[in-house]
Amino acid sequence: MKPNLLITNDHRDITGGGTYVMMFLHVLQKYFNIYTDRDIEYYSDHNTPWNLEKGKVKAIPDNFVPDLHIYASYGGWIEPKSKNNFQIIYFPKHKKIDNWSNFFVLNDFCKNACKDLWGKDSHIVNPFFDFSKYYISEKSNCIINIGQYFYESDGHSKNQHLIINWFKKQNVADRLILHGMINNHDYYNHLLKLAEDDKRIIIKANQPQEIIRQDLSESKYMIHAIGYGRTNQAQTEHFGLVAIEALLSGCQPIVHNSGGCKDILGVKTYNSFDDIVLQETNIEKLIELGQVYSIENTELQLKRAINV
Repeated sequence: MKPNLLITNDHRDITGGGTYVMMFLHVLQKYFNIYTDRDIEYYSDHNTPWNLEKGKVKAIPDNFVPDLHIYASYGGWIEPKSKNNFQIIYFPKHKKIDNWSNFFVLNDFCKNACKDLWGKDSHIVNPFFDFSKYYISEKSNCIINIGQYFYESDGHSKNQHLIINWFKKQNVADRLILHGMINNHDYYNHLLKLAEDDKRIIIKANQPQEIIRQDLSESKYMIHAIGYGRTNQAQTEHFGLVAIEALLSGCQPIVHNSGGCKDILGVKTYNSFDDIVLQETNIEKLIELGQVYSIENTELQLKRAINV
């Protein structure tokens, strides 16, 4: 009989953090019965690559005590409910960790941050990708950016406005395509206004994964700018799922030299937009580097961490 897993998931989105949680459950459903104390439909109804079948995640019954409790949040805290309790940590923040003795992190960047802040070790679990979903089309001289359209009060964002301003001053590519979910309509409208005088810039919102993958397959370069101008490490890219998606699409990722994204093999980094040089790349090598992120590797890391 399978042991019971409780997932407490504070996500209500299909961005990187929410997708990472679904990857965990996609693997762990083989080893656990899955229960939640949050929105059950999230796990079957959201448009993620790793939806679980309806009924796979159940509501917790009365007096439920799980064998394993996993909590996913960008910075919240709750009381753990098992003898074996893990938090998914994208980047550690100054919060209580009482009774939470185990942590999942994305990479060495996050692992080192947890060690510095809490003095605790954590378990690296890399995300994985379905390689069959990515393909190569005839490449055009196009740059693509993928990231949620948000803007916080202190200026933190995915910095699409900086990418647009850089692109407009350059003659480096035929097109710039921006993809993202709209989180802040004012910021999204600001981007539309910035781009309206340059027909080479195409801004797309709330598109399905199939459209994003098609545009990736046709693009030569993917530019990423989160972390630009930030001094707070928590406001950098902690991993960068889109960088791996670009690699698997034979599209060169160009990322800001901060956070964890810079450590992905195959990316090009920049400190200033003036540093960016678009060079021809080896498509086969990019795909090979992306294929390190397999479900088999993720499953092995999870099994070692929770001892199943």
